[in-house]
Amino acid sequence: MIAPGFTGKYIAEYLNSHPERSSPTPFTFAIAGRSQDKLEGLKRELKLGDEVGLIVVNVGDYASVEAAVIQTKVVVNTVGPYWKYADNVVR
Repeated sequence: MIAPGFTGKYIAEYLNSHPERSSPTPFTFAIAGRSQDKLEGLKRELKLGDEVGLIVVNVGDYASVEAAVIQTKVVVNTVGPYWKYADNVVR
């Protein structure tokens, strides 16, 4: 899960171009953020394939974070400032 901000964008680019993405057992990933429109725009901008998921999540709402996290194995939180927005993700 990756927020579509500055750092998240670079992580998404890296993951999308990672050599293991074209291996016999590739990993999958999704990008996440508050706005479906922004996520779709980032997906187009980075030319991410249809296999890259989009997850709408509001880190200020625990239920929203829990619903998003339950779909994943690994969470990469790039939403800052962390002292303000990380509690629900860590919880």
